Amino acid sequence: VDVRALAQSARRGGRRVIGIDGFCDLDTREACVRTVRADGCSGDALADAALATVLGGQRAELIIGGGFDARPDLMRRLERSFRIRGSGPRTAGLLSDARSLFGLLDRLGIPYPPISHRLPAMPDEWLLKDTASCGGQGVVPATTAHEPDAAAGTYFQQRLSGQIVSVVFAANGSEAVIIGYSRLFSQAVSGR
Repeated sequence: VDVRALAQSARRGGRRVIGIDGFCDLDTREACVRTVRADGCSGDALADAALATVLGGQRAELIIGGGFDARPDLMRRLERSFRIRGSGPRTAGLLSDARSLFGLLDRLGIPYPPISHRLPAMPDEWLLKDTASCGGQGVVPATTAHEPDAAAGTYFQQRLSGQIVSVVFAANGSEAVIIGYSRLFSQAVSGR
């Protein structure tokens, strides 16, 4: 979720927001009482900018947007200076490890396309996915794998045809509210 949307929502809820972003566009600046431009959009750059803005001993609330999906280490760093709202390092650690993620989905009875940690016999029908990616950026054909075993942080998943969709929701550990659905546009990136 981008900073602008989070800041606009928080402002509507009566919060005063300091936005930390790699861009700090006009809409983001208008939604915040102050913006801090990070030196890039990586998790490291955003965490460094957040830690540089710690307010004189106050333990401010921090909502983490994109760039931290597979970086529980950075979230733990931030947790020492901020009260993290939303998913924290424990959740990020669970979701960024394929074995724990799919084990959880199995326990909850949530279906997903078949996965493997070894290169399947017919790799043309499979994808190689990186748990640290988002928006499909870490998805490549399984035929590009250099080793028979998936490297740490990756897994093979059977390719399915159909519309790509996602859901945005808010949850508190016992309840979830669906905010919206997205149909995703998919196009191969040059060189992938």
